[in-house]
Amino acid sequence: MGLIITDEIKSNGGNTSNAYIRIYSYSYDKGNALSVSARLYLNKDDRDANENDVILSKDIQVGRFYFAASRKVNGTPASPDDKIQIEIIEDFEGLKTQSLYEFAYAKLKERLQEKGYSVEDDL
Repeated sequence: MGLIITDEIKSNGGNTSNAYIRIYSYSYDKGNALSVSARLYLNKDDRDANENDVILSKDIQVGRFYFAASRKVNGTPASPDDKIQIEIIEDFEGLKTQSLYEFAYAKLKERLQEKGYSVEDDL
């Protein structure tokens, strides 16, 4: 399960037009905040070959990002200019019909598309 970015991005592993994003953990707290950790790979084959072979990119900065029910994340007001690490969701209605992974992947895909990236599901 993951997302494939079909636009070319630069990374420390070279340029790729098949970057693969995989959520590998999440936590949900009593304060209605969901923290998601994701990894970026050069492509799905690299991910399948070695889960620890992650890449870094200034274009798409994944790692830990947050979904919060309020306008503050970890006590800090969220900015609309924040990179992909921060995502603000007004409510968690989607969690009534989806798993946390489905919800997080859908929101991550939405955010990447808002930033102008073409994204395919690999679910």
